[in-house]
Amino acid sequence: VQNPDVDVKLILTATGDTVARAMIVAKFLTEINRTDIPIGVGVKTDLPAGPLFGWASDFNLSHYPGQVYMDGVAAAASVITASMSAGETIQIIAIAPCNNFPSLLSRFPSIVKGAAVHAMSGSIYRGYGNSTTPAAEYNVRVCPTCATAMYHAGWPVAITPLDTCGTVRLGGAPYDKLLAGMSRPAWLLTQSLLYWAKHMPVDVSATTTIWYD
Repeated sequence: VQNPDVDVKLILTATGDTVARAMIVAKFLTEINRTDIPIGVGVKTDLPAGPLFGWASDFNLSHYPGQVYMDGVAAAASVITASMSAGETIQIIAIAPCNNFPSLLSRFPSIVKGAAVHAMSGSIYRGYGNSTTPAAEYNVRVCPTCATAMYHAGWPVAITPLDTCGTVRLGGAPYDKLLAGMSRPAWLLTQSLLYWAKHMPVDVSATTTIWYD
């Protein structure tokens, strides 16, 4: 959200309690003064919101100064359709399980002509912990049929599997430097990471967890 070359049109929550996840997004965007970014509530599933919800549980979603779309899938389709009319291609950055894609593609099939997907997805030669045994990666494992819908929709798809994203950590002097002189968004991300780590079996005192966390 700090990159001037990236125009964030919408953040669509995915998987589990998507309203609770929208509260997390809303708190973060409010704290960094980016309430110009709309939030869409995605398809709800039976999974819990996760421990990070406690970090944002004090935030009232109705108080978000920006736009919140309770039908986030329709909002996403509207963004893509508008960009298609302008002759532009929307880049979908998918960092969560693919539960929104079946609804998006079945309700608005024409949007595949106006979007490309960049997904954190899969495992090819490497598994978790840089294992040489490929693994059932979480974003695919949660809903394989949803991932299949994303992959076979007909739009361009590029992925970062566990092979490339499953080993990246920050520690030592670079981590100390980050903690000592970080920007407001980086500070907030770090605070949320520290909160999340309290409820997970990880130690972030000397190094981050894998950066996809």
